[in-house]
Amino acid sequence: MMQTKRSLHLEKQPCVLEDDIKNAFDVKPSASIYYGRYPYKVVFDNDIVNQNIPDNMGMKEFDHDLYFEFRDFAGNFNDIYKIMFNNKRRIYLSDYQDFDTTISMYGDWIGEIQGPISQDHLELLYSTDLNLVVKSTPWYNKYEYKMELWASYYAIRNLWLTNPASITSTPTAKTQWKNQMQDELENFLETLMSQDFDTRINSSNYNVYFNATIFFVDSDYKDIITFKKLLVPDYRYKITKVIT
Repeated sequence: MMQTKRSLHLEKQPCVLEDDIKNAFDVKPSASIYYGRYPYKVVFDNDIVNQNIPDNMGMKEFDHDLYFEFRDFAGNFNDIYKIMFNNKRRIYLSDYQDFDTTISMYGDWIGEIQGPISQDHLELLYSTDLNLVVKSTPWYNKYEYKMELWASYYAIRNLWLTNPASITSTPTAKTQWKNQMQDELENFLETLMSQDFDTRINSSNYNVYFNATIFFVDSDYKDIITFKKLLVPDYRYKITKVIT
């Protein structure tokens, strides 16, 4: 059972950030289409913005006025947007033209921009099989993927219901199905190690509650997913790919 990403609510695929924007601003790849509908994120530089707060005005009052200033400014936008001024001042935008207009208006205050940086990156943002994280280096300077496995309520319930001995809900019955799930996970991890996959397995936690974290490289992706589906089909999992 895959933990799927947030559903998307975009009528059309967004545009990739243009080179002139990448050259003019500090641009980072986005880890998602934010809230399922905003491909572009503009983060203000708080230090620069704070320098523009009048001496007779508090920060909260300034942010209140800035919020409504932007709302008026965005009155003719083609699409939707979201403003968040808690801790960091940031604006999420759905339409590329609205995004371009925003950075033209507030360019001197912008500290960072996040969005699709290439067509390949954009396709990853639309993937339902992967979560993304932006890091300066891969995990352990080597692994592009991280798979987290855990025994979901669904998996435990199915095993309980299909095991006649567990109907009594006795301590012995509960121990039996817990041991079975533990054996399944251990078998899966041992299979990965016996196949000489290029992996790193963090197993310190799975003895406690049937959890494991596996780091691996792109060339082993398909084979590892196949083994997961065969050997631990009822375990929930989340796969995260690092974008450097």
